[in-house]
Formats: sequence, C-alpha cells, structure tokens
Amino acid sequence: MLKLPINNDTKFGKIIKLVRTSMDMTQKELAKELKVSSTIICFIESGKNFPSDSLFDRLWKFITDNKINVDERTFRIAYDISRGKVDLKGMSIEKKMLTAKLATGNFTKTQLELLDKFINGSIDHGKKST
Repeated sequence: MLKLPINNDTKFGKIIKLVRTSMDMTQKELAKELKVSSTIICFIESGKNFPSDSLFDRLWKFITDNKINVDERTFRIAYDISRGKVDLKGMSIEKKMLTAKLATGNFTKTQLELLDKFINGSIDHGKKST
C-alpha cells in the first residue's frame, strides 16, 4: 500500500504525483487517462490548483481501476486537508488520533460501537443527574 502522509502539510498534489510516479506515468499520460490537459495535472501536483469534485472522483476511479493500493479514507482526508476543510493545528492529541483513526480505518469493532453510541448521545458524558 502506498503510504500517504496525513498532517497539516499534506499537499494533495504530492499524493497525486506519488500515485502517478508509482505507475511510471508522465503528467501527459495521466492527463490523457483523466481527459484533462497536462497543465491541469501540473497545477494540481504543484499545489497551484485543486481538482474539482468530479476530477477527484475520476482520480479515485483511476486509482481503483488500476488496483493501486491506496486507502480511500486517507486519500479523501488528504484532499480535504489540502482544500482547508480539515485543520489539525490546535487540535487536542485525542482529536488528532481520532482523525488519524478515521483516515486509516484503524478502529476495533468495540471502539466503533462506543464511538457510535457517543455520537448518538446514548453514552453518559460524565454529567451527574440532579
């Protein structure tokens, strides 16, 4: 599996370049596969631009069609971090760990059940009844 970095410095373009180079493809070849110009691929890889949601979906389809071993949640979180939708700065260590676990899917069944109960409000949050 390709190791994808997940932190505030994650650049989605670097991940696209990693995927592309793992397949020994040029920017022009990837652009042809995705039906975009090589300039768009260049801009995405350099961080000057981000793919649209539809191009993101085509990138993910390309990755899965070519059986490139990349975790989808990690890929999507890296995309969101690069677009400023997720900011790890100022997060508590617990929230950073939760984000990393969500990205990697590294939860036990019991942890997922507890998380679901907590989110749905069916776990006591430490408040004492009066």
